[in-house]
Amino acid sequence: MLLKIMLYSYMTNVYSSRKIELALRANINFMRLTSTLKQIYTDGTKIEAQAGSYTFVWGNSIKY
Repeated sequence: MLLKIMLYSYMTNVYSSRKIELALRANINFMRLTSTLKQIYTDGTKIEAQAGSYTFVWGNSIKY
């Protein structure tokens, strides 16, 4: 999917990654390239915070 997006963006003279991100949200042609994406994955990385000695952020606790 990423290869399709990169090729299409270069063909339409969009080279900046920030402009590609905006095009994915606003342009219907870019949205069509990502239409087969059905699952959303979250990262399960634990990150130790500086506030406490055993404070962790879990991937499952991050919900929309």
